Amino acid sequence: MRPLVYDLRFRERAQRDRGTGLVLLLIAVGLWFVCVWQLLMPYDSTYRGKCDGPLFADDARRTATVCDTGRRLAWPLGLLALSVPVSLTGGVLYTGATTRLVMSEHAAEMERLAQLHKE
Repeated sequence: MRPLVYDLRFRERAQRDRGTGLVLLLIAVGLWFVCVWQLLMPYDSTYRGKCDGPLFADDARRTATVCDTGRRLAWPLGLLALSVPVSLTGGVLYTGATTRLVMSEHAAEMERLAQLHKE
């Protein structure tokens, strides 16, 4: 395989990995937004009209017995737990691919400068 073809494939693969990493990071951000929404926003309860979000509950005992059936903390905490591997994978892919692209551009520039120096 010719060096130019190999370099182009290498860069395409790095760009694809960087895009995948960015998508995974955006998914993790979306999971965080859903978690924050679940914890902060008020919701309707079947037993009581309007319930405060779990972080803004005024009386924890009263809210826990009446409003707890509508929104539990396990769902937002599960989203946070799910976002950790997604964000780690996305961060590693994005960082690694960006490093590969920069190093490939650096190597190409060094090769070009070496060719100019020989002439």
